Amino acid sequence: MNTLIFLPVFRFALAMLVAFMILASAVVFMTSRPHIDLPPGAELVSVNGIEIIPTDTIEEPDQLGTFALMHAFFDRQTQFAAELDAPSVMAGYRMPNGALSEEARPVRGTTLSDLPFVFWFQNAVGLFAMLAAAWVFSLRRDVGVIAFLALSFGLQLSAASASLYGARQLALDGELFQRLSNLNHLGTAIFGTSLVCLFMLFPRRIVPLGWLSVPIVVFGLFHLSDTYGWTEAPLYPVAIVSQLLVSLVFGVIQFRKSRNQPVDRAGLRWFLLSTFVGCILFTMLSIVPGALGLSETLVISQGYAFGFFTFIQVGLALGIGRFRLFALDRISYQIWLWISGAILILVIDGLLLIWLREQPWASLTIALFIGSFLYFPLRQWLINRLLSTRSASIVDKVPQVVSVGLAPTRSAREKKWDELLHNIFSPASQIEVLDAAPDRPQLGENGLALDIPAIMDLKGRRLRYAALGRRLFNASDLDLVGMLMQFHTVVLESREAFETGAHQERERISRDVHDNIGAQLLGALHTSKEARKDALLRDTLTDLRTIVNQGFQSSLQLWDVLLDLRNETTDRVEVRGLTLDWPIGDMATGEDHLVPYTTMNAIRSILREVVSNALKHAAAQKISVRVSEESGMLRLSVWDDGAGFEAMENHKGNGLSNIKNRTDALGGTCHLTSTDSGTRFGIELPLDGIKMSELPNEEKVPA
Repeated sequence: MNTLIFLPVFRFALAMLVAFMILASAVVFMTSRPHIDLPPGAELVSVNGIEIIPTDTIEEPDQLGTFALMHAFFDRQTQFAAELDAPSVMAGYRMPNGALSEEARPVRGTTLSDLPFVFWFQNAVGLFAMLAAAWVFSLRRDVGVIAFLALSFGLQLSAASASLYGARQLALDGELFQRLSNLNHLGTAIFGTSLVCLFMLFPRRIVPLGWLSVPIVVFGLFHLSDTYGWTEAPLYPVAIVSQLLVSLVFGVIQFRKSRNQPVDRAGLRWFLLSTFVGCILFTMLSIVPGALGLSETLVISQGYAFGFFTFIQVGLALGIGRFRLFALDRISYQIWLWISGAILILVIDGLLLIWLREQPWASLTIALFIGSFLYFPLRQWLINRLLSTRSASIVDKVPQVVSVGLAPTRSAREKKWDELLHNIFSPASQIEVLDAAPDRPQLGENGLALDIPAIMDLKGRRLRYAALGRRLFNASDLDLVGMLMQFHTVVLESREAFETGAHQERERISRDVHDNIGAQLLGALHTSKEARKDALLRDTLTDLRTIVNQGFQSSLQLWDVLLDLRNETTDRVEVRGLTLDWPIGDMATGEDHLVPYTTMNAIRSILREVVSNALKHAAAQKISVRVSEESGMLRLSVWDDGAGFEAMENHKGNGLSNIKNRTDALGGTCHLTSTDSGTRFGIELPLDGIKMSELPNEEKVPA
């Protein structure tokens, strides 16, 4: 068997072996006890003339309150156990109809059918605890998991020992009973101490490991005090309440420290929730009433109260194992609100009941009033506050979604796509571009990450830490991303359809201008008759209005435009007595590129504005221009040797701001540096064009 598989299986099997050994020991012990054979439903009232008093059948001797009463109880248990050490006893019993009988009844061994349901229930709770611990222990092996395993072992030890004396028919030997009670206390001490240590370790270790010895020593002394009777009354209830309070204190500290760790906080939220529900219910319904002398008014017996610890096991297993926390994270909020609401109602009614002891109906009325008009509106506000923001939404982002698909260039769409994802999901880290994206949206790292597939010409993305790290990505985010992808695809397809139609229309206009307007202008240029020339020009203007020209070609060859710009710039500079340094070799940059008319128009406007600024303000002797292309980006640099002027953001003119607007609109960048020795201006624009070599011959634009 593969080692990676063998070790988890071995750890699971080892933990479960211990669990089943404890269960088997409990069953063997009980089946070796004597049992008085009574009629079905009969209740013992005396044995060999010794009357059975209520304390003789008490489920948990700790409920007696003092060691003196407990020792008297154990003495009577020893007395009854001696009477049962015989083939038969004179048993007095009461039938379900109230009839009393006394007769000799045989004493036999206990069978499995004689064991009450509470015995099996308590042992099932302990076995389930070890099952959950074994599952987590098989997956992980850090100190926190060891503490969880010890906690579960303590719970099973406590539940199993309590089931032995809790399921007795009448009595056990007093000394044996006391040892079982001490064993129960030891299991409880292990459970409570491990719970404290677990909160100190999970999800983040907040104290040095050496500090774990403090709760072990302190609560170990509590246990020794009860074992050897150093006080008048058992400290068992005090130890349990103390362990619970200390655990919750460390839990609150952990919760504060994990505010920027969504996975840790999600697990911790279940951790706190399960501990709160399990321990509080067990303590308040089983331990505290006995400590206050109210054992006769228990709502639930201690044997069944062990079932509350199942909440802890489930919550801790989910928390430590981090199993699908991105789904449970939201549910835990709802459970917390429900529990806090129920507690608030009980507290309000309890306080008012104390205040108005003689008018309980008045206190109930006031509590209902407060709940209806104060608490429930507040609870609804909390739900809206805590839950509604935990899922992303695009309700107010539709215009931004559309703007992504309508961006003029791919780089601009990439930029707007990232802005949209950031506005919707608020990831705490930088958005990652995925070269190998999944085919569909998917969650990663237990909900920490969200992978988004590639869409049309946009690469895939990975987002991390939703809502600035305050929550995990969840299933609703997957649905939202799917909706975004569909929306974006529809917008892009619509845009492409529009551009196809616009391209065809511009081609038609270009042909009309080339074939008709050009011929008419040539005719006007070469005619010597003024009347004929005027008529031709009027006809040309009429045709131009009819065509409604918006650009002579859908795309232009970069070589031609750069060459025209160089000639134009040379004329402008030399007229002013300056020198232009623009090597003709730069024109090779555009030999194989067709670019959109909007891009070429922007390049013309930007170069003209920059050169104008140099001519007007720089007092320069020389202007240099360089053009290059790299990775689909056109780089244009212009600098002079003049006096310089203030940076773009501080310049009061409109020309430079227009340049920045043009470059931003095309998804490009611009930068300006100015010193006493001159000014340098540079832009980068995405070409997003078509290579001439990739076009069929019939589609190439003639020179």
